[in-house]
Amino acid sequence: MSAKPGMARLLGTDDLFRLRWLDDPQESPDGHRIACVVMALDEALDATVSQVLVLDDAGRMLHRLGAANTRSDSPRWSPGGDRLAFVSADGGAERIWLADASTGDTRCLTAAATTATEPAWSPDGRWVAYSAPVDGHRQIGRLPAAGGEPQPVTHGQWQAYAPQFSPDGTRIAFLAQCSTVAPADVWVCSATGGELKRLTAGTGPVRALAWSPDSRSIAYIAHARGPAQGVDFGVWVVPSERGAPRHLTDGFGRSAGLTVRADDSRGTQAPSLCWLPDGIYFVFADGGRSHIGRVSPGEPVQTVIGGDRACLSFSAAAGADVLAFIAAEPLNPGDLHLARHDGTGERALSHANDWLGECALSRPERFTVTASDGQAIDAWLMRPPSLTGAVNPPLILQIHGGPHYPLGERFYFDFQRLAAQGYAVLYVNMRGSQGYGEAFATAIRGAWGERDYLDLLECLDAALAQGGLDGGRLAVTGVSYGGYMTNWIIGHTPRFRAAIGENGISDLQANFATSLHGEEFWNWELGGTPQTMPARYRTLSPVTYAANVQTPLLLVHAENDTNCAIAQSETMANAVRAHGGVALLVRIPGEGHLMNLIGTPEHRQQRMAAIDEWLARWL
Repeated sequence: MSAKPGMARLLGTDDLFRLRWLDDPQESPDGHRIACVVMALDEALDATVSQVLVLDDAGRMLHRLGAANTRSDSPRWSPGGDRLAFVSADGGAERIWLADASTGDTRCLTAAATTATEPAWSPDGRWVAYSAPVDGHRQIGRLPAAGGEPQPVTHGQWQAYAPQFSPDGTRIAFLAQCSTVAPADVWVCSATGGELKRLTAGTGPVRALAWSPDSRSIAYIAHARGPAQGVDFGVWVVPSERGAPRHLTDGFGRSAGLTVRADDSRGTQAPSLCWLPDGIYFVFADGGRSHIGRVSPGEPVQTVIGGDRACLSFSAAAGADVLAFIAAEPLNPGDLHLARHDGTGERALSHANDWLGECALSRPERFTVTASDGQAIDAWLMRPPSLTGAVNPPLILQIHGGPHYPLGERFYFDFQRLAAQGYAVLYVNMRGSQGYGEAFATAIRGAWGERDYLDLLECLDAALAQGGLDGGRLAVTGVSYGGYMTNWIIGHTPRFRAAIGENGISDLQANFATSLHGEEFWNWELGGTPQTMPARYRTLSPVTYAANVQTPLLLVHAENDTNCAIAQSETMANAVRAHGGVALLVRIPGEGHLMNLIGTPEHRQQRMAAIDEWLARWL
């Protein structure tokens, strides 16, 4: 996508409300219709809204389901393709609705004020399974598709979700956690309830499941390393009547179910997984790109859909040789594509953000840096669009979060917005990033702020060596782990003229004590606890170096953040100011850790305004 000659303009902050994000494509059993979710930010409602779109295989719009002023998602076709179940919050609680595939007429399947999500059809089309909160827990139930009272399927003090009927209709598989810190496991029971069987051993988190076509096995995405962070998830298969799991992607060297991240929420949910007669389909990240792969027992992984882009979600029907998927690119937030199961015959079915053709966008320049220890590091540089007329613009180093979530070949509204203001933007998949093998992703274990810090600065130097940038006007910024690294960097070098940390960390011992997943996360990431290795926690805490900070620091923090409490930024701001430095804290009420991805429009605007003002002031 490129600007039309003579019509180009610069991207502005208000363009955020023109963006449309497509997700969760679901093709009908015959492959001739595709349902997907379209999300947008509604400035007047101060909310994210979404609807379910139904298109034919020529891209013509057939139906738009769900009210325009609410959230509707999770479309799922009936086995006969005559009905479409979806979830909508129209009227208050999230409820399951059914749409007639021919007319688009809808009716609510669940009772008023009754929350139910994650619809899944029985093979005979008579039942819809769902998950719902019950007495402080989450359970699986089923509803008669013709209407009637819901029937409970599971029981217990746990969180059960992601139900799937077996192809023979006799059982339901689902995921369940027995506590907030326990990993999810694969469970199975009769389609009418009764005895619950756990098929996996609680040795690691499970993210998605899919039945085999013959109902004898279940595929799932997981790893078996407990609370380990940054390790590769794989595609596993377990007999549905219990038995030893098999790891089909052992030795693949990439993490199954992982997509390249961006500044929207897609890729943060459960990954797509589909078992067809020719193999198991899944997504994986590879060097700043996300692909769709296929694996069969005893066979190596094949890349079905590749390219310099990010495949985010997909579906495939056994009855048609059609693969429907959403793919984003550096200049396109993402469109719906169709291809055959082997990846051939690809064509785009949507053009959700063609209006971006009005704008002069910055195409990221990917380059590889050989680090001082010989490791290759991927980086991307976005220069301001030519319309700005900037000569030797200032450079902003953007650091991703996770710490293991990779960036890459995807559209970044925030980066494009800053480039349009005349800044160059650099982002890096330094050590700790996934998509480059497990050894690369876990290289920072017990050593945050060490090799990752060097990778970032060496890539910064390589970008400056390309020329055309003002090395005297540098800024550094990041969210979460990127906020930690921002705090760390300015305590170790004075070369940046401005710094912005969002929802970051300054005191590792305090975060261990207050984070929702503190103990298990930090015990892995740092190799111990504050009690067993207090010196490491103190040495790797950015606040320890607050006296060295010469860079003006803006801290933006969500007050409801349970991953990195706002006290982390309060502590850093106070410490910097106590030593004569410049620090400002902007508090965002009512938001959590993923504020930059799922925050309200008003709060996103406040965040961007604070960032813009700080950069303009100090750069």
